[in-house]
Parts: sequence; C-alpha cells; structure tokens
Amino acid sequence: WESPLALAGAVLYLAGTFGVTMLFNVPRNNVLARLDPASAVSDWRRYVQEWTWWNHVRTLAAVAAAALLTLELAQLKT
Repeated sequence: WESPLALAGAVLYLAGTFGVTMLFNVPRNNVLARLDPASAVSDWRRYVQEWTWWNHVRTLAAVAAAALLTLELAQLKT
C-alpha cells in the first residue's frame, strides 16, 4: 500500500465492520436465537442495548472508511 489513507480506510472497514459484526453482533444473535421467547424480556432489553451500540460503532466505522477511501480517490485525480 502506497497510501496511508487507503490503508487506514481498508483497515477501518475490515476491523470496524466485518470485525465488529463477527466479534460482537453475531455472537449476540446466536445467544438470542437460543432464548425462550416467553421468558426473555430482560435478555431482550440487554440484547437490544448492546447490539444497537455495536451497530452504531459498525456504522461509524463504515462511514469513516468511506470518507478515507474517497479522499484517496480524490488525491489520485489531482
């Protein structure tokens, strides 16, 4: 990689979207799938809070990665 912007964008995208999904969201989804719906109210509240927080992290990482990669493309055109 010749460009620090492209490298940072790629790392941020991979770690912030794929990594967060695999390390935080998928395990929570798996736990939720095993719960008994009739008695899972407190588990659901915790799940929603934690999953949503990590989803925001994932979204911000994707937006930041897109911005860095866009800046890299803009530099290539000049």
